[in-house]
Amino acid sequence: MPNQKNIQDKDISVLYLPPTPYLSSGSGPRVESLAKRLQDIKKDKGRNIIVGLLGKGNKNSKILEDFYRVIKRSSIRNPRYQFILLTDIQNVYQSFELPGNMELFRTLNLNTILPLCDLALTDSYSDVWLDCTFAQIPVLRYSPKNMINITPMKLEQQIEYALQNKITLTQKAKELCDFFERKNREINKIADMLIERAERNRYNSCGHPAAHLLK
Repeated sequence: MPNQKNIQDKDISVLYLPPTPYLSSGSGPRVESLAKRLQDIKKDKGRNIIVGLLGKGNKNSKILEDFYRVIKRSSIRNPRYQFILLTDIQNVYQSFELPGNMELFRTLNLNTILPLCDLALTDSYSDVWLDCTFAQIPVLRYSPKNMINITPMKLEQQIEYALQNKITLTQKAKELCDFFERKNREINKIADMLIERAERNRYNSCGHPAAHLLK
């Protein structure tokens, strides 16, 4: 195993095969095993699980790979962070060796993973932030320009701000969820009313002998 200094100082251009058996999509025993391990990590109040959902809106694998290098340096400097990075861009799997608290997977079942996370990193073009909002976890969103200009120190400052203000940010997420649910109820009510009116008009247009009773 390379020591921590070697990992930090040098990126190794070889095909990276993750040291865990979770490089699969969807759900099943492997995802359940990962979820169990994350549950164990959460028992340690001094640690934070950060999920990276960065592979859908940003198709530039070079930008993403460079951003992952920044995350790698932050993970080495902050062993209390556990980074779980999910992407379907295969090129980034060849990038570099990872420290123990940074793992790279293909997209997993978010319903299983998100409730166990303290913070999410997403790209600015992805709608996955909605999943995070409904899971009520804070989200940091990054455009390709943000990814290019980010430094380990800047990333750590943003992460620390989000974690320190997690209660406030979670409350805002809850309010947004309540707003969505309230609007959905209103839309469903209007849809039901329109369907009922359409059914009544169709019934009346058929000249049913009792149609006048429905008016």
